[in-house]
Amino acid sequence: MPKESTLADLVARVLETNIGIRCSPDTIVAAVNEEYQTHDQVLLAGDIVALIPPVSGG
Repeated sequence: MPKESTLADLVARVLETNIGIRCSPDTIVAAVNEEYQTHDQVLLAGDIVALIPPVSGG
């Protein structure tokens, strides 16, 4: 990701490049370095990002 990229930028790229993922970007929860963050969080070199898609079931 380019410098000054945000979680929103990363989520958009993941959704664009992974056609098997079909959900709204707003429904994806994100954590950076094991801390939940909002999508406006700026990413830094070395950050570890977890993207958590919506889950359903019963």
